[in-house]
Amino acid sequence: MRNRRFILILSGSLYFGVLSAQQFDTKTNFIKKWDVGLTAGSTGVGIDVAVPVCDFMKIRAGASYMPHFTKDMHFGVSVGTDDPDLTPAENQAEQERRFNNLSQILGSMTGTKIDRNICMEGEPTMLQFKLLADIYPLKNDKRWRLSAGFFVGNHRVAKAYNTREDMPSLMSVTMYNYMYWTAYNEQAFFRYGNIEAELPPNLVQAFMAYGAMAYRIGEFKHDFYATQDMYYTHDVYDKENFDDEGRYILLHKKGDLQYRKGDLVYRQGEQYRMLPDDNMMVSAKALVNAFRPYLGIGYSGAISKDGRTRLSVDCGALFWGGKPKIITHDGVDMMNDLRNVNGQVGHYLDIISHFPVYPVVDIRLSKTL
Repeated sequence: MRNRRFILILSGSLYFGVLSAQQFDTKTNFIKKWDVGLTAGSTGVGIDVAVPVCDFMKIRAGASYMPHFTKDMHFGVSVGTDDPDLTPAENQAEQERRFNNLSQILGSMTGTKIDRNICMEGEPTMLQFKLLADIYPLKNDKRWRLSAGFFVGNHRVAKAYNTREDMPSLMSVTMYNYMYWTAYNEQAFFRYGNIEAELPPNLVQAFMAYGAMAYRIGEFKHDFYATQDMYYTHDVYDKENFDDEGRYILLHKKGDLQYRKGDLVYRQGEQYRMLPDDNMMVSAKALVNAFRPYLGIGYSGAISKDGRTRLSVDCGALFWGGKPKIITHDGVDMMNDLRNVNGQVGHYLDIISHFPVYPVVDIRLSKTL
């Protein structure tokens, strides 16, 4: 539906632009020709039409689309919490030891190899419409131009998601956390009717020593409030009170509402520990403003003897509303909510943070009709 509206807006703009240009031509004799161009560059690939409205200005309208390509980002799973009495290197070694021991257990249970490092594939999703005014400030030189106008496109300009190869690892993390919480709450691992199965005592002891698994991304810059309703991923029991059968009283079942939208979830300085969603996936999306003003400069030159075929370069800035929001599947903005983000994810966030505007470098091949 969005793509259909986008095409209708583009078609209507081009139609009325050409129609008004033709009408203007009959009255002023300023307009003689218009040209069609193909573009390629940092805004993707596209097509546009430029219509002269006077001897020093053209109106240019078109659309561009960023072809899909993927870029890998890696981050690792953490087990439990770090010991404040240990150095970072010692905590890293302890994390490796915990994971190696648990991966052997989970591997024997699932029959798959568990990878500590998860790979997310990021890909652009930009689709944009543009309307620009090209102004030629030099009276006797039509090669240089100043451009001003706007781009309109989708809010989500990129997305990232885990690879298929990492699905067994994400499934194992979810499975382990289920076993951990049943062990923590001293409940049966499996229950069907009157049949119950409990984890072996040595596994319970190991799980209690290690803690829950999660993907530790960074720490919060400020208090974080739920951006959407959040639900329990495991059962929660009252560890001090018992029911008539001598079992801990169940306080919250898996799937119960844990936080309402707007509730405080994390305090400043707490670690963000990302968990897979209900489909055992991890994902993120990059969001910017749909309306993006543009300022730039361009240069064009003829590449045919008759001067009707031209090659030009546009350089400028697309103002997309400051640093993009990088929203995870559970509502955390990694760009604006977190600090000290580790690994490749932190590296890419650092690069993006230095571009509150989007740099535009486009090449345009045009033909005057």
